[in-house]
Amino acid sequence: MSNSRKLLISIRLVIVLMLMTALTWAVWRIGTRPRGRRLAMGMISGKDKAARHTGSSQRCRESERVMLEQEQWEPYTITKWEQTDEDGFLEEVIEVTRDSQVILRAGGPKADFWVDDVTGDGDSELFVQEYSGGNYGTWDLFIYTGRPDIRKLGGWAIGNYPIEIQDLNGDGKSELIGWEVDSLSGYGNNLCRSPPLPVVFAYKEGNLVEVTRRYPQIVEQELKGLQSSLEHPWKDDPQASWLLPQLLGCAAILGRGKQECDWVRAHLDAAAIQWVSDHQAEIERRVHNRKSPIQKYPEDE
Repeated sequence: MSNSRKLLISIRLVIVLMLMTALTWAVWRIGTRPRGRRLAMGMISGKDKAARHTGSSQRCRESERVMLEQEQWEPYTITKWEQTDEDGFLEEVIEVTRDSQVILRAGGPKADFWVDDVTGDGDSELFVQEYSGGNYGTWDLFIYTGRPDIRKLGGWAIGNYPIEIQDLNGDGKSELIGWEVDSLSGYGNNLCRSPPLPVVFAYKEGNLVEVTRRYPQIVEQELKGLQSSLEHPWKDDPQASWLLPQLLGCAAILGRGKQECDWVRAHLDAAAIQWVSDHQAEIERRVHNRKSPIQKYPEDE
């Protein structure tokens, strides 16, 4: 066999391997990318959203809109629609109506909702999440009360991360367990995404307030997972560059910066040790000075 023939066969093999690698990566991305419905269902932890539904979840066509879901939130009706926007793109819209009058409308390329009692007063609050779309689309979460009238309690940019609702201290009020991405801005694998840090909110005296340090077990669980991942690096994982910043960020929340530096020196390589030495002070400063990601809304809005 001539050398040119061998070269041609080698080139073809390389092309086939590249195509197989690209296909494998694409399948992985499709399987792990957050989607509107999947993300919303994953946001409820320890509770079955389907069991709380009192309305319809079938697809019902009304004019050029498709009703995807409907639920009663007395005295309101919440309906999720799929429709075409003015530019011809599909969007999902959440409408809250009372006596056939639209009181609240929200949505985007993807949107979802659920109801849950976070104030402990026996009346459920409405949670609405909106997806921005685009190449680096993220989710925003907004929380509304319906008593005496619909009013926004707060909201924050939750990125592409799940929200859990649990009563962490047994007082009958649910806490919100989520993530914030502002503290470690710039440490991600691109300019539009940053490593997330766990955050916990509770309803206190009419406001949602951050109470993360009251529940160290939430941060400790994340810290253990990060240590495990760093000991067994994920090859070709797009989040790999986030692990060390997250580790230092979680340690700063718990006030364990020195202990985590000792752990890094005992378990990781020289490059990781140097990186921690260079960035620990800055990450601790950011975490200690971080502002609550909750956006407050005045009573008269």
